[in-house]
Amino acid sequence: MADARTAHDWHVSVCDDLRSVGEAEWDALLGPGDFYSSHKWLRVAEVHDTFRARYVVVRGKDGRLLAGLPFYTTDEAPPDKPYDPYLALEIESLRPDVPRDGLYPAVLLGGRAGYTTRIPVAPDLDEATRADAVRCLVDACREAVPDTVRSFSLLYADASTAGALSSAAAPATTPQLAAGDTVLPVTWDNFDGYLDMLSSSRRRAARKDLAAFEASGLAVENGSLSRDHSRMATLLANLNRRYGANSSERRLRAHIGRQAEVFGDEPLCLTISQDSKITGFSLLYPWKDELYFRIVGFDYERIPEEAGAYFTLAFYEPIRHAIRNGVKAIRFSLETSDAKVRRGAILEPRFSMMSFPDGLVRSVDARRRNSEQLTELERRFGGVLGALPPAYWERTSWQDAGLL
Repeated sequence: MADARTAHDWHVSVCDDLRSVGEAEWDALLGPGDFYSSHKWLRVAEVHDTFRARYVVVRGKDGRLLAGLPFYTTDEAPPDKPYDPYLALEIESLRPDVPRDGLYPAVLLGGRAGYTTRIPVAPDLDEATRADAVRCLVDACREAVPDTVRSFSLLYADASTAGALSSAAAPATTPQLAAGDTVLPVTWDNFDGYLDMLSSSRRRAARKDLAAFEASGLAVENGSLSRDHSRMATLLANLNRRYGANSSERRLRAHIGRQAEVFGDEPLCLTISQDSKITGFSLLYPWKDELYFRIVGFDYERIPEEAGAYFTLAFYEPIRHAIRNGVKAIRFSLETSDAKVRRGAILEPRFSMMSFPDGLVRSVDARRRNSEQLTELERRFGGVLGALPPAYWERTSWQDAGLL
């Protein structure tokens, strides 16, 4: 790090509270697709039972912010299974000889909530200078943690971020395909245009959903995160229990309450109410002409499954809002990707990797796993028009990048 820092006359520091960096200057490093690296979202993620948040900051000699990297330390496996490196990187399958607690204490580079990690770097830096900045970030992170740390991981990064971190790691590490993030480009002038884009069978299914919701007598209204966050936690816990997710309602209440504390009523909150009580909701965040779908929940004793409320709140009403307000894309995250793809979403790859301990995941094993997972995605979605855009999923480009 010293060579790049000295050559560019940069100042590199580590802080514990992102409020020590201005929100406007941090967010100026970001573009579309970067909400989960935004100043406010990272402040939400600072509060956690297991992870301790810290930030590396790189400034030019004029004091201008050039790059930043959140990182999180933990002495034990976190309760958030998607952000447990042992599970996310399938270490049990790739290296059954390594125990789960053998990775801890651990460092998580980049985001720890939202299933997307991107590194904030000033967009006007040339490629070589960007690479130096990323290397400074990674080296400063390594220097800031104790020698007892057993692993460094990056989870759910887009392709460019994974490539940049892979090059900055020592030794270089092959990113592993973690999942496909679902994104719905909004290209229609009205909702009928969206329906016309669907296949005939999916269009019939969507119209059946819409008719069922209309027949239910329910209605969608705009809600308030700051006012209703406690009720939302209860409804989200209902949904998690229904689908077998073992999540603590206390933790959900704290996490959604933290979002209300930081964001207030900035998010789009869509609700269904019965007898003056919210019985269904969805929560989405606006960012640079995009919407980010976060959570949905229901009172299943009041809203029957056949009412079509899930896709009304999670899909159709957000699409209507996006069309009315000039939103260019809705990002739905990783869960239930089949249902979202068959309703028009495309898939963008997300990669994870572990750069330490050296050789824990061999490159040959990572490439083999990438090939297997890519084949499975092609099997599942290859017949859905546009679901796997060649710009993201073309095998030749993956081979050129050393991913296969």
